[in-house]
Amino acid sequence: MNTQLDAVDRAISFVETHLMKPISVADMAVQASYSLYHFCRVFGKSTRHSPHDYLIRRRMTKAVERVIDSEHKIIDIAMDYQFESHEGFTRAFGRIFNISPSQARQQKQIDRFRTLPRLTFEHLLCLKQQDYLPVTIRQMTACSANESYLDIHLSNISTLPAHQKHFWIYLEHDTQVSENKSKPYQVAEFVLSGDLSDLRQILDWVLHAWLFFAPYQLLEPRILVRRETEIYTHLLIPII
Repeated sequence: MNTQLDAVDRAISFVETHLMKPISVADMAVQASYSLYHFCRVFGKSTRHSPHDYLIRRRMTKAVERVIDSEHKIIDIAMDYQFESHEGFTRAFGRIFNISPSQARQQKQIDRFRTLPRLTFEHLLCLKQQDYLPVTIRQMTACSANESYLDIHLSNISTLPAHQKHFWIYLEHDTQVSENKSKPYQVAEFVLSGDLSDLRQILDWVLHAWLFFAPYQLLEPRILVRRETEIYTHLLIPII
């Protein structure tokens, strides 16, 4: 049984149906049937977000779609997603997306890894099974990467088949990690266990949650993967 994960999942489901309604972290705790203090502690451990941060990021993920794809006034979008003022919405928007709502509307795009997909029970379960994905920051060179790792451009992630046992076959390769084949660069290394049937959920969390809070940015829009044994796989994210 996963009583704590079930409780967090209930709170997340409540958030999803109330993104445009006035709710609080206390309301989320009620849905989880926990005290406020215990709920915040369990939610943080299970998602690596505070409940308030999760609520704001989910609201912003939905709001930015309307900012970019509609002609609704920014203030109306802000009010719909429970921000009390244009200024408050703009500050939160800038903190999350690093640009203003008007700039996002003009550019018709934002950094998609600054958005946050709805975390499902499967996300919560795989994060727990992967021991909450501890990370090691280390140096490597393009030469060693090309020799040892499958180099996957992130634009191809959407083509990942559901069952990862054969995912090497389906992905396109892009081996141009760096023009200087001997120049070292930093990677965030995650050692994964299991058959990787949950790689989609792992990448969601690493790219949309870990990277958001980490003091790093993507060096290039690609990941490196090496299946060492039937049990362990190394996932490397080039960062700066």
